[in-house]
Amino acid sequence: MNTADLEVCNFSVNIWALFFIVCVLMMILPNMMEKKNICGIKYGRFLSREYRTIFGFKVNFLLSIMAVIQCLYSISLFIYQELNDWMNVVLWVNIIILLYYFVFFIIIKNPRVKREIYKTHFLGLYFESEEIPVLNSDLVTNMCNGSCSDKILANEIIEFFDVVSPKTVRAFEESFGPTARLYSRTKNIKRYYNKHIKNNPYDYSTTSGLNPISYEFFLMFQNSNQQTTWALEILGLFNNDYTKGYSDQRIDNLIRLMAHINKYGNDSILCSNEFLSQLTVYLIEAIKGEPHFDMISYREVKEIFLLKEVFCYIITSLSEKEDKTFYESAVSLNDQLHTCKGYIGHFDYKKYIGDIMKVIYKENNKTTKQFSEKVLEDYKTLYTTQLMEISY
Repeated sequence: MNTADLEVCNFSVNIWALFFIVCVLMMILPNMMEKKNICGIKYGRFLSREYRTIFGFKVNFLLSIMAVIQCLYSISLFIYQELNDWMNVVLWVNIIILLYYFVFFIIIKNPRVKREIYKTHFLGLYFESEEIPVLNSDLVTNMCNGSCSDKILANEIIEFFDVVSPKTVRAFEESFGPTARLYSRTKNIKRYYNKHIKNNPYDYSTTSGLNPISYEFFLMFQNSNQQTTWALEILGLFNNDYTKGYSDQRIDNLIRLMAHINKYGNDSILCSNEFLSQLTVYLIEAIKGEPHFDMISYREVKEIFLLKEVFCYIITSLSEKEDKTFYESAVSLNDQLHTCKGYIGHFDYKKYIGDIMKVIYKENNKTTKQFSEKVLEDYKTLYTTQLMEISY
């Protein structure tokens, strides 16, 4: 072999060795991508350790195979000092694959990887079963039967939503909003459940055709340190334009949210004047709305249940902390439930005042006692005035 041939051989060996190093770097690089995440799940770490290609192989496994091939070809070329045409083809295929992987998986967040992250961490938390719902709020709102799986919501996701920012708010809507992927019932989703959960996905269908607030949201909510923020965000997503003209659906959403707050609420939402003020707006709008013709018989039960949950939240909050501002907001809420003609909703308030007062009348401290007496006194004043007008 002359000097020129030797230089060509060495150059080829260097090229193959270079691509071996590139393959190794491609395996390491995703783990260094700390800033890219999807709902707290590190995109790069998931890509390198868990993501599988369309052939079912993990990305790092394929890159390892490519690196081994590059290494063997480099050694072979150095020994035999020649490069076959088919080896050239393999080289160019590897170049194309690595370039495609670098651009469409590392530089940008690949939509396919993003979907897999959602499937892996959000799907399978709840599934279809014959078990009757445990919470009374789910029974009142006619939620379908189902079960919670042993799968848990990743700590990274909960920690991600504990830091409120424009980024987390956008991710929240995408994860738990009315059009979230967890409501999807495509064949692909059903195959995923059959393969990994061994059951059908939970059925979120309702008579209105609208999606209810998901159990996946409530699972995140009960572990969150930002309950006020996410309670208001979920109401903003489900009880505004999405349910316009569907007051029954709005009441269902409020019932289930308030029931979960009363069961799992922490210091971040108890005595939150911000939450109570906004809740009053959503509550009044929902109660004033006319029920659908096939929901009239259920409306009375639902409204009573909702008011009891709301007043339970108020009394629990006032028991925890004697807050003057919160107390005034609670009084304002009670005032807005009535006009000079009586209760603004769709049931006989006089008939159920006893049940409501059982929830309200607490003497845990000065403020709870004051609120209980205020509600009862307002009720007596309102309906005594009505009786006097009737008698005249």
